[in-house]
Amino acid sequence: MALSGIYLIAGFIFGFLFSKYGEKIRLKLVNKKKVKAAYMLINIEVLDEPKLKKYQDEAVPLAEAAGCQLLASASPELLSGNWPYRGELVLEKFESMDALKTYWDSEEYQSARKLLQGADIRDFTVIFESWD
Repeated sequence: MALSGIYLIAGFIFGFLFSKYGEKIRLKLVNKKKVKAAYMLINIEVLDEPKLKKYQDEAVPLAEAAGCQLLASASPELLSGNWPYRGELVLEKFESMDALKTYWDSEEYQSARKLLQGADIRDFTVIFESWD
């Protein structure tokens, strides 16, 4: 008997709270836009290690502040097709495409990029979003 009374009181409280706040909770859940992660893939051939280190000393803290995570950095192994590039691939993950582009376009990062002059060869830098 006591347990059924607790269930009755809990049901009453839940019903009261849902009637008062249920629509707000439902709207937040329905209107919440799912943000896709964004990735940056870079091909890099290092030419001058000390110059690259100067760039990294400035760029890495900016990237970390933008929520960047370094996922991989290694020489690729070709399984099929043609791969005309030398060096390593670097894969970075950002919370969203907006976060990635804000980082990339920032004055601070563009200033740091100038330090790459003569430090490496980058055949490509591509960005893409994750699947749902």
